[in-house]
Amino acid sequence: MAGGDDGYVIERSLRFWDDNSAYLKRTMGTPTSSGTWTWSGWVKRSELGTNQAIASCFGGSIYTTFYFDTNDKLFFYDYNVEYTTDVRFRDVGAWYHICIAHSASSSITIYVNGAQVHQRTSNVPSVSRFNHSGGTANIGTRQTSSSGRSLYYHGYIAEVNFIDGQALGPTNFGEFDDLNVWQPLKYSGTYGNNGYYLNFSDNSSTSTIGADSSGNSNNFTSHNISVASGAGNDSVLDSPTDNYCTLNESYYTQGQAQVKDGALYFTTGGRSYPVMGTMLIPPTGKYYFEVEISNANEIAIGLTNHQGNSSGQEGIHLMYSRTALQNYGYYINGVNQGNSGSPLAVNDIVGVAINADNSQISWYKNGSLVQGNKTFTNTHQVPYVSTLSGSGSCQGTINFGQQPFTYTVSGYSALSTSNMSDPDIEDPSTQFDAKLYTGNGGSNHAITGMNMSPDFLWIKTRSHDATHMLMDSVRGADKMLGTNANFPESTVGPSWQSSWGNLDSFDSNGFTVTNGSSGNGNFNSLNKTYVAWAWESASSTSGNTDGSITTQVRANPTAGFSIVTYTGTGSSASIGHGLNAAPDLVIIKARSNGYSWIVWHSVFETASNTDNLFLSANGARGDYNYNFWNNTVPTSSVVNLGTQSSVNGSGTTYVAYCFTSIPGYSSFGKFEGNGSTAKGPYINCGFTPRWVLLKDYNDTNPWHMWDSAREPFNHKANSLLANYSWTETDENSDNMDFLSYGFRPADGQNSGNGNGTLYVYAAFADHPFKHARAH
Repeated sequence: MAGGDDGYVIERSLRFWDDNSAYLKRTMGTPTSSGTWTWSGWVKRSELGTNQAIASCFGGSIYTTFYFDTNDKLFFYDYNVEYTTDVRFRDVGAWYHICIAHSASSSITIYVNGAQVHQRTSNVPSVSRFNHSGGTANIGTRQTSSSGRSLYYHGYIAEVNFIDGQALGPTNFGEFDDLNVWQPLKYSGTYGNNGYYLNFSDNSSTSTIGADSSGNSNNFTSHNISVASGAGNDSVLDSPTDNYCTLNESYYTQGQAQVKDGALYFTTGGRSYPVMGTMLIPPTGKYYFEVEISNANEIAIGLTNHQGNSSGQEGIHLMYSRTALQNYGYYINGVNQGNSGSPLAVNDIVGVAINADNSQISWYKNGSLVQGNKTFTNTHQVPYVSTLSGSGSCQGTINFGQQPFTYTVSGYSALSTSNMSDPDIEDPSTQFDAKLYTGNGGSNHAITGMNMSPDFLWIKTRSHDATHMLMDSVRGADKMLGTNANFPESTVGPSWQSSWGNLDSFDSNGFTVTNGSSGNGNFNSLNKTYVAWAWESASSTSGNTDGSITTQVRANPTAGFSIVTYTGTGSSASIGHGLNAAPDLVIIKARSNGYSWIVWHSVFETASNTDNLFLSANGARGDYNYNFWNNTVPTSSVVNLGTQSSVNGSGTTYVAYCFTSIPGYSSFGKFEGNGSTAKGPYINCGFTPRWVLLKDYNDTNPWHMWDSAREPFNHKANSLLANYSWTETDENSDNMDFLSYGFRPADGQNSGNGNGTLYVYAAFADHPFKHARAH
């Protein structure tokens, strides 16, 4: 697995820092075939938005190169043939596998993580400068003349194979495992004359770090690479089979501490925004990291909520501030807990030990404990460093274990995927999935291929305007509701089914739909395209008496999801939800009346009359001042209801969909937009999303939805709107990046990333971070 379970293990990678102009080079011999070759390698990015060459070759005044450009796309140039992939690569949290197959005069094909992202079949050169006799091959830079190098790479590279004389596909170097995660394979074929294999395993000296392990002795010479002990060592344990935490280079558009040197060096210089790690602290386990101080005018070191803030004092951290004369003060959730110890000095090493099993944090200075076992709430916490004000400064290097620790704490491990416990839901597709299909215009069209029997289906046409259709197994497959319309379920009778089509059944591995007479059928019109989002609940419905109203419930506590039906009383009441944990998201719709869809989200923290949103409307939080929740937040057993008819009218029937977060599978939270068209805020969910629902809760923009089924690569340009019937292209300016550890708005639109705008979200996983590839 990606976390280092059974299978082929890649032990090391080599770090490249553009500020050091680091690269490898060698002189190429006579090729087996100049125009036919394959390059395969794994890369982990540390910086975005700049031109960074992965490899190049110069010979005879012509060069070939491929690199990440300023738009984070892969740019390829070979003998006057050039193109840029449509796909963006904006993930700094995990590893990409890149495979380029060049077939002379035939095709140039680029694959990423086993999937083809680009192919050119016209004007392909028969002779390639990437495999040129006497040419200079480079890794980590672009060479355009005999002495001219530029576009130095910033990040990590591992497991490089170059095959001379064969144009091979990615399956020679990797395969999908049972969780559908792309995993490395040891290449077992031949290499040809100029072929080489670099695993960077011999770090005994700078002259051996570029040794060729193919048997060809096509060794590379290293330049500005260090293997000396300490923070400058560029030979690290971070690899595609054991992914380590690094610092996130671009959480904020301005004012954030800068990160360099493989995202392990930070410098603030008066920037007040913190710099944070790419990994959430797991819910279980014991983890340790170190910070070596280069400048400690004022510094905070510890944990903070993944959303961060502009004040260093709102984290969980050890703090030193010369201006405030506080030595080893520590803050928990913004409150100063006391001071002790002596000042930090240059070259001091602060160790941070996090016991996630009992939610305690300890700090060490040069191996000696200075603050021990301080309790904190382990919810969406990430490692971070920060100044405490805009005038302070701090510099240093952080080590999450990819390099040897200077000190150790017994029982504590590096923050890497191999040290994380397996998530409770290793394969999220068994609990939630997104499925694409094309209508055939007939009856009983079976949509198969799911790893579950869905209990809740949300179906939306992609290619034409039509109402969202929501069905569940408690109400019955033939009972339809629509989030962009407030019609009651009781009106969805045979006439609607005849016109729109219907869901015939929930099946063991999917569902069956039938077309209607309308040309804009909502389920199965001929050649119309659809997406279905599916959740699994329990296998049967049971009565629940936890609340004052007896409910009918299908509850899946493992996945944090339940379907609840009930009849209102008109007076304050409560309904049991069966999750054994307090819900983070509650969505209620009246079945027998045309009332709005009512939403409560845990980020509201209270349940006053203003703590609500309408799924079927653009309204902001509290636009409708009604007693939905009886001023009481949901508990581990019940959802509390007021007297408003949309949730508890006398004799009215309702359905409630209740969700609670499950680490590695689902996340419900909030964030503040920054208005940037290039670098929106990172939302660290602890997994690669399959589906994200988003709403600005203090403004009046629509509910947006993205998923990785419709757009499988990083960048999502086509959202669907929960409260509109529009096609997925009507709002294509609202862009989103899905990442190995969460998501990030990719433009400055108010609907997804307005400056200072607050948003709530719900997200479900494609892969938990332990197994995730860069997205």
